[in-house]
Amino acid sequence: MNLSLLLHNSESREVVELSYSLNEIPASAQARFAGRAVLVPTIDWSEFTCRAVIDWIDISFSFGRRTQHQWLSDAIATAVGLNCYVEPLNAEEGGVSALFRVRFQEPNLRIIRQLYAALDGTFGLVGEPEVCGLELSVDFTPNEPCARSRALMYGVLTRHFWTAVDLTTSPLDRMRVVSGSGRRVRYVLARQKRASAAGDDELCISGTKDVAAQPGATMYAGSKNGMVQWRIMDKVLDRQNRSAGTFKLLPDEEKRVRIEVTLGKSELRACGIQRIEDLTAISMTTMQGRYFRFMLPTFKCQVNSPASRQQAMDAWWARLEIQKFFTTGVMGLSQLEAVHTQMRARTRKACREDFRRRKLRMSGLPRVGNGQTGNLIAFQELNEMVRCALRSLGKRLGRQMRE
Repeated sequence: MNLSLLLHNSESREVVELSYSLNEIPASAQARFAGRAVLVPTIDWSEFTCRAVIDWIDISFSFGRRTQHQWLSDAIATAVGLNCYVEPLNAEEGGVSALFRVRFQEPNLRIIRQLYAALDGTFGLVGEPEVCGLELSVDFTPNEPCARSRALMYGVLTRHFWTAVDLTTSPLDRMRVVSGSGRRVRYVLARQKRASAAGDDELCISGTKDVAAQPGATMYAGSKNGMVQWRIMDKVLDRQNRSAGTFKLLPDEEKRVRIEVTLGKSELRACGIQRIEDLTAISMTTMQGRYFRFMLPTFKCQVNSPASRQQAMDAWWARLEIQKFFTTGVMGLSQLEAVHTQMRARTRKACREDFRRRKLRMSGLPRVGNGQTGNLIAFQELNEMVRCALRSLGKRLGRQMRE
């Protein structure tokens, strides 16, 4: 069975069709997938090059004497020729401080390591400089420049992105899309501001106010000032400064679809990263499971089975789930399944007393463990592309430190 999703580019007004095939899962698969079908996008992965990069890294420096940010900036430029953003922390009157945060764009670990000795000689380092922020990106670039290919990849990434991080409890963490010069924010999975839990559940099931991520917009997940935030975008601009209204338009061959994650200090420590040497000591692929994981949705419908009442009921619910997936992706689908499970549990609890009075026995629910990912299945092809890109990044970082 073939299905399709229309992607509307909010900037260029172009419409691209992303096709899917609904395939029955082999009987040899896990028990939780029995009688279910998987929805797979029909996209040619060989048309894309996948590359992982570190966009920037923040290093905190503690010095034996106080100074101002401009003198530290001059010292960095003199030592290694870099123009870095320098921010004093716990600054006193006159902007003097002994603690600074320095951001290195497109960092070279060897150059940063050389800088330590120069700054130690000038200001006197107190302790080892620490990594306190990092942005890691994975880019998908069409082998042949093509806006349509980028739109398809954007549609795939935004709908198959998955994380175990809770993106629903806090309003600031919820998935959202931002598009247009007005920077209007719209939430992918709708939630009323002043509604009861039951009202939110009904809104989740109806999906009438959900907003789909469309090419030309940027999808965010995680709070802006939190310890982890994702962005998925069709990257056609570089060095963009919204306050100044400046940017660099990328040439067609450099335009790409990007998923990036920004990590704060506590997230970095959880990954085992404190010093820049730790970036080469750990395997970059270990970060994939938490930050760059993609899943395929499955639905309870047997594609080639004979018609029956149960199949009709399953097909009705599957259509609702498929629409939820097309609009909100696997993250929204997981929320729908969670709400459905909670509603069934409340209904069973309400019926249990009536069954007891009638001296009837309520049948048990199937004991099939769904685990953390529920009814989702790993997106092997996409995950493997990302794994290879992260492994290659780890090798490049290792070479930088050895040079």
